Amino acid sequence: MTDGHYNIFQSVLLTCSKFDTVLRVMPEKVSGGARTMPKVVPEYKTQARQRIVEAAQRVFSHRGFSGWTMDDIAAEVGVSKGALYLYFENKTELLRAIQEAGRETIAVQLEQLANTADIPEGLAAVVDQAFGGRPQSGVWYDLLVEAQSDSGLREALREDQVEDENAVRSFLSQLKSKGRLPGTLDNETRTVLLISVLEHAAMAYLLGFDRRAVRRSLLKSLRTVLAL
Repeated sequence: MTDGHYNIFQSVLLTCSKFDTVLRVMPEKVSGGARTMPKVVPEYKTQARQRIVEAAQRVFSHRGFSGWTMDDIAAEVGVSKGALYLYFENKTELLRAIQEAGRETIAVQLEQLANTADIPEGLAAVVDQAFGGRPQSGVWYDLLVEAQSDSGLREALREDQVEDENAVRSFLSQLKSKGRLPGTLDNETRTVLLISVLEHAAMAYLLGFDRRAVRRSLLKSLRTVLAL
C-alpha cells in the first residue's frame, strides 16, 4: 500500500469514528403533520444547519457515501433541494460538516479524559463506544473506495486527519503540562504511536473481531504508549 493510499485509509477510519458521536437529534417542528425547517434568516441558520447535518449523518450511516443524493437529504429533513443548497453545495460539504461536529464532541471528551483517574481506560471506552457497538463497516469500505476517484472527498478526509492529529497532539501536551505523562518519549513520537494504536483497534472493530478481545488489546497498548 502506497503512502498516499495509507493516508486515505487512516483518514477514513478517523472519519468513521465521528458518526456515532455526531448523531444528536433535535426535536423536529411539526406543522400540519409535516416536518418544517426554520426560516432562512440569520437567527435560525445555526439550528437549520444542524438539522441538515444530523439528517445527512443518518442517511450516510445507512447508505454509505455513494448511496445517497442531496435529494435524499432534503427528503429526510423535509425541505426542497433548493432550500438545502442554501446551506450546503454538495455531499462533500456535508461530510465536512459531519467531521467538524464530530471533532467538537471528541474535543470535549478529550478535555474530560485529561482529568480522569485512568486515562487509558477512558480512551478505550471512547473507541469502544464509537466502533464496538454498531461498526459502520459499510460506510468505511464505501469511503475508502470513493476517495480513490473523488479528489474533493480525498481532500476532506486528509484535512480531517490533520485536525484529528492536532487534537491528539494537543491532548498529549495537556497531559504533559499536568504532570500526568511519565517517560521521556517526545510528544510527536507519542502522537504517532497513539494514533496508530487507536486506528488499529478501530480497524479490528470494523472487521468484526471479538469486541472484548479488541478492547483488552487496546487497553494494554494504550498503557504501554502512555506509560500509565
